[in-house]
Amino acid sequence: MKQLHHYQYDFIEITLPNVNRSQIKWQHLKPHPTLHNYYQLKANSSLHGDRFGMFVNGNGFLKIKTSIPYLLHNHNYISVDESDLLQTILLLSDIIGLKLIKSHVTQIEYGAYERINQEAREYLSKIIGVYDYQIEKSSNHLKMFGNGKLHYKIYDAVKNAKSKKTYRRGNYPKENLIKHELKLTDVSKVMKKPTSVEQLCQQSTKEYFDTMLHTHHSSLCLEKQLCIEPIGNTFSDVLYAGLKQLEQQYGQSTYTLVSKLIDTMKLSPSQKSKRRKSLQQLETIYNEKAP
Repeated sequence: MKQLHHYQYDFIEITLPNVNRSQIKWQHLKPHPTLHNYYQLKANSSLHGDRFGMFVNGNGFLKIKTSIPYLLHNHNYISVDESDLLQTILLLSDIIGLKLIKSHVTQIEYGAYERINQEAREYLSKIIGVYDYQIEKSSNHLKMFGNGKLHYKIYDAVKNAKSKKTYRRGNYPKENLIKHELKLTDVSKVMKKPTSVEQLCQQSTKEYFDTMLHTHHSSLCLEKQLCIEPIGNTFSDVLYAGLKQLEQQYGQSTYTLVSKLIDTMKLSPSQKSKRRKSLQQLETIYNEKAP
């Protein structure tokens, strides 16, 4: 597997019930211009306040959405580990006036970057799936697959940075940079238990996400260029050429597979022998054609 880099906790959504509104340090917050009960950090804070959003209603239910790397650096081409996450949460707690370490994590994005040796658009066009996930989004610069609660997004990180006007700020490479990203839209279901920010800040949790990201990355199914053409125009020629193509892609021997099928057929020994002979002829011809 190609080496990934800049592993990071990125977007996070946390909730806290029964908040005492009088404890909130409102002097560090400003109302959102259009959203009711929604607030952003003021520009004079030590963080990039436009990357932070906080909702709190009259019943004291609080929800915070932010991107940790954008909040800290105003770009996301950088590593963000569990220690960085913890320090950010403690800093936010001090600014807002609430203890966020025990808050409940409802959504999270975790990802890493990969340098590739081809154009991002070309690479993305070859991705056809991962596991049994459904394809959810597809464009020239992005592919996303998911199963309802867990989503896997692969996209052109340079194009994304330029669209967000963070390209120069993050010192991104000029091209051929992909980001692989896990998006958990229901953290408790994926992790099979309610998860607090405190638990998220543990090294074992980061290792859990590292492993999950690696298994998704290594399980990507890429379309390979067709390099075996049929030797004739019959359906048998087309079918065997297709099987040999799959053999190169997945490593399953076509000859062995078809031989076993012949063995299981209710045919006379002479009929089986004729089919094995035809199979051997096809195998010899296509092996000679193989690149």
